Amino acid sequence: MHSPNSFGPVAFWAFHHLVSLRTTWIVALRAPVTLQDKNGSTMLHHAAILYNRLDPEDQNGHRWIRLVMLVLLNRGVHVAVRDCWGRTARDLTLSKTQEALFSELNEDTTTNAETYRNFEETSPDLYELREIIDPATQAMLKPHQLIDRRVAQLVSMNSITAIELLLVHSYDAIHEAKMGFPEPRTATQIAANKCHTELLGLLKNIDTYQADVIQLQRAVRDGDDKTFSRLVPEGMLMWSLDWRGRNLLHLAVLYRQSSMSLRLVDLCPNLAESKDSLGRTPLHYAICLPDNRSLFLKMAGQLNGVYKEQKDFNGMTITAYGEFYEAGVPEYRNLILSERRLSKPNWVLNRVSHDEVTDSNAFKVNQRSNEAAEEKPKMSAGHCSLEKTASTVNIPTEVNSLAFPAPGAFHLVQLQKHRTTLK
Repeated sequence: MHSPNSFGPVAFWAFHHLVSLRTTWIVALRAPVTLQDKNGSTMLHHAAILYNRLDPEDQNGHRWIRLVMLVLLNRGVHVAVRDCWGRTARDLTLSKTQEALFSELNEDTTTNAETYRNFEETSPDLYELREIIDPATQAMLKPHQLIDRRVAQLVSMNSITAIELLLVHSYDAIHEAKMGFPEPRTATQIAANKCHTELLGLLKNIDTYQADVIQLQRAVRDGDDKTFSRLVPEGMLMWSLDWRGRNLLHLAVLYRQSSMSLRLVDLCPNLAESKDSLGRTPLHYAICLPDNRSLFLKMAGQLNGVYKEQKDFNGMTITAYGEFYEAGVPEYRNLILSERRLSKPNWVLNRVSHDEVTDSNAFKVNQRSNEAAEEKPKMSAGHCSLEKTASTVNIPTEVNSLAFPAPGAFHLVQLQKHRTTLK
């Protein structure tokens, strides 16, 4: 359900900075985790943004926001979803905006104190906090550590399919995932200790796997049939996404590779229903090609018809895209060219580690990256704004491979083992 003049489904209003975090937590418990606002952001992205608006002294706020993120992760939200500029929710939690704002407030007394949200008055149930406490230090886990722990659980459960899905969606923090007590173990160590041989081999060859993803995407853009035929049978590469959430069929259409587009439709028809970071399917782009709808009609015929009322995240149907294109609206006339001109922001190409960014310069780094990204949205219709992020597609599966069990049982077993050893 969408509310008038809102930025997406009504559930996202619970992440407004004026709403009580207890209400936000209740919505996170009940709203579908696949919800995305008009720019494609998931609730996990919004939770990360709320985290950056918390005052460092707001203890209740920090507890609640961790519980919100924990609920979303336990319910199976996809951690590899990226926004318009390639940021996952984990990237947003590491932006250090919170520390930078606190520094700004101390250095400049004229700064508006309302930059932070108001202190949260309600306190969560102490029993609910058991999953966000580090058993070794008894301190609250940081938001990015909660996400890392979920990825480590996938490795512990030998979920090869889920790990491959993260890889083809360009998730680049698998090696940073840790879990265990009293000494946290990396994903590779967990796989080795549990004798997950196949998964261990995959983790040791992550760089090669990601290189194959890039090579396959380049082959689709260039129409390289030989490379495409060699790489497609490998694992889940068919479902690979670029930094804008565009799948292989998106790229084939955007780069006007007609034969490659029809081949992809024949191999995997579901790619035609997959959405990019703005909720557009390949058919939204195909109908805006300057070829008198030739490719669109061929794809529609090969798919035995298409549902032209399918909407993007802004509520625009495929039919509307075609009508605006025929009417000569510049944004839609230049849609294909604009999307092809978009390039990865510099901060995506040169990712800065959380440990390498200092509190004094973090705000300037974020500000520069946002200013650079500000120029990009003008190139395409339904663009993203700085305040509202966009995300990627959801691959239709019968079973949600990213649904995680509660980690408390694992910690209890580990604690019991050490107690037995000490006795």
